[in-house]
Amino acid sequence: MSSWYILSALGFYEVEPASGRYWFGSPVFNKAEIAVDGGTFTITTEGNSDENRYIQNITLNGKAYTKGYLEHKDLAAGGELVIYHTKFHLNIFSFATCTLRTRIHGYTDGR
Repeated sequence: MSSWYILSALGFYEVEPASGRYWFGSPVFNKAEIAVDGGTFTITTEGNSDENRYIQNITLNGKAYTKGYLEHKDLAAGGELVIYHTKFHLNIFSFATCTLRTRIHGYTDGR
């Protein structure tokens, strides 16, 4: 249970251990660094607060990241993940790539 809490507090969690995917959630920290095989993986949040609880967009190594999950290979390679928050409930990912809204909050609005 403690490893699940740590991953969740970092802003992602492993729903299905065999997939190698970590789904995005709401991070507790504004910045965290993890020592990985590829060096350091840094997670930074911008605008993270009780009011700004929704993800506006995500970048991985300075490039737009459009998946609702992080792959283990990307985490293990090192780099920087930046999660930008907003107070607005946005639909920023298509349903085909699994909307963050659906996966994080556990509901779908039928889109």
